[in-house]
Amino acid sequence: MPRKHRIQFPGAFFHVMSRGTAKADIFLDDSDRNCFLDILSEVVERCSWVCHSYCLMNNHYHILIETPMGNLSQGMHLLNTFYCKRFNEKYGRVGHLLQGRFTSFLIEDDGYFMSVCRYTSLNPVLSGLCAHPENWQWSSYGPTAGLCSAPDFLETSYILRFFDNDTNRAREAYIRFVLEGMSSDTSATPWKKASLQSLFPKGMGKLERNFAIRKAFLEHGYTAKEIASHLNLDLSTIYRIIK
Repeated sequence: MPRKHRIQFPGAFFHVMSRGTAKADIFLDDSDRNCFLDILSEVVERCSWVCHSYCLMNNHYHILIETPMGNLSQGMHLLNTFYCKRFNEKYGRVGHLLQGRFTSFLIEDDGYFMSVCRYTSLNPVLSGLCAHPENWQWSSYGPTAGLCSAPDFLETSYILRFFDNDTNRAREAYIRFVLEGMSSDTSATPWKKASLQSLFPKGMGKLERNFAIRKAFLEHGYTAKEIASHLNLDLSTIYRIIK
């Protein structure tokens, strides 16, 4: 069966993720993460991308990119190929480092964009790698919040303009916005603008339902547990669909 074509066009925004084969770690130490960021910087420049957010975990990474040239697949091929080659050379290994094709979600509105920014910042906290997003140096949270210098390839002004035209006030508001996501009170998430009943109308097909699950989680801020309860599905099923 032929693979589905990627949705890509000039000016599109994407939330992109790649994971290690069989969930194996793709970053074994800090030098690996620095290597990846160097390659990402090169790809951003070569492909004229705009990188708005990133987070490097242990066995996967997230990036939020804008593609003025409509060249998502070209850039991702360069990014993953170059990194895998460096990784294999360093550790004397062969074979695929990353599991299948990269995953990409087209970002179609501001609410989804901001939810991805918050999610990537909180991913290390939610995964138990640190207690606070500022403690994880391998994400764009610190540079965007003004807590450390930003790498050359990272564009922080676009995110900050959502909060205030004054940079200092915008950074303070951005910090509050991200930290609100650490609360169990999901009503604090500003993008939860649609009810679960409206997101999951009766009679929708399985593909439509799966898309709506990802939309409810990533765009509207509902927890996987809330979605599972509403749809009467196992929590593991919801997590699988989201990933």
